[in-house]
Amino acid sequence: MNQAVTTTLSELFIPAQTLTYGIYELKLIVTMTAVPNLTSSASTYVKITPSNIQANLLQFGTSMITQGHQQNLTLDPGKFSIDPDTATFNASVS
Repeated sequence: MNQAVTTTLSELFIPAQTLTYGIYELKLIVTMTAVPNLTSSASTYVKITPSNIQANLLQFGTSMITQGHQQNLTLDPGKFSIDPDTATFNASVS
């Protein structure tokens, strides 16, 4: 288990980009301190999937396009798109 995930508190918090893609079983085990042999458990499965890339053609979105004559419009989705699963967008990876 990744050290960023704390497993000893009453709440479970898994920071973004901590787990790789795949299926994980989360299991809660409760043990009575007075009677260590008395335990109970429950489990569930969680699937981590890739997020969709947010394609942005312009730096501030298409709402920045205005009407006019002799204006240059440069579309650069490789520069302004966002991949929520990474810190920076790599346009060369498809």
